[in-house]
Amino acid sequence: MHISLVFSAKSNLHIRLPCNNHNLLQAMVYGLLEAPALAAFLHDRGYVQGKRHFKLFCFSRIFGGGAIRRERNHILIPLPLRLMIASPVREILENLANGSLTKRCIRLGNNLLECTGVTMQNPVVEGNEVLVRTLSPILCYSTMSKADGSPFTVYHSPWGSDFTEQIEGNLRKKFALSHPGEVVPEGVVTLERVSKVRQRIDFFRMDDRYPLKGWDGVFRLRGPKALLQTAVDCGLGSKNSAGFGCVEIAEKRKRKEE
Repeated sequence: MHISLVFSAKSNLHIRLPCNNHNLLQAMVYGLLEAPALAAFLHDRGYVQGKRHFKLFCFSRIFGGGAIRRERNHILIPLPLRLMIASPVREILENLANGSLTKRCIRLGNNLLECTGVTMQNPVVEGNEVLVRTLSPILCYSTMSKADGSPFTVYHSPWGSDFTEQIEGNLRKKFALSHPGEVVPEGVVTLERVSKVRQRIDFFRMDDRYPLKGWDGVFRLRGPKALLQTAVDCGLGSKNSAGFGCVEIAEKRKRKEE
């Protein structure tokens, strides 16, 4: 399921954000949750499988009401703003919707906003193939060890098999957590580039030293229907709750993209 949130501000025509603003968007999303206990659970623990913790939600980049302008290390985004959030857990989306509508003042960095619209959507995967468009970059990586034992990060690209294999394994874990007691579907998940894909190099916050390398574009996913639905509901790849891997079904624009 997806919710689309629209924000405006009474006294401004635009907002100002750092170019690297994942931390600010994430903080706003957690702050929108109506139930403090749910916010604490998701932030501190989430849904656990082995050593991995999953939040089971993802969100898009922030979209503005016009062209975004850059000023040095900041961007000016025209109002109104739109943010898409996806999750297979209804409680999470209902909390976000209720919190958005009841909070009189919503903080995004140094900007004070109000929610002027909430739309709940239920995009459904119809078969064993679906075209998806990224709303935030897909991030896939592995942590390796140097000769001295210190860790380093290797980012995978859509041209390599590691990218697809990691996405498939990640989807299986998300399905198991979001469908407790159900058998994880058998079958391979494949990912094919449909449009030109672009690498996005982001930082979680302005003062971070280490880049996050993700990919934007249109992709065709093939595989078990239930796992493809998990991709739409949970997001693709890693760091979904930090603003990566959110996708929407793009079937209506299939011919144009091809």
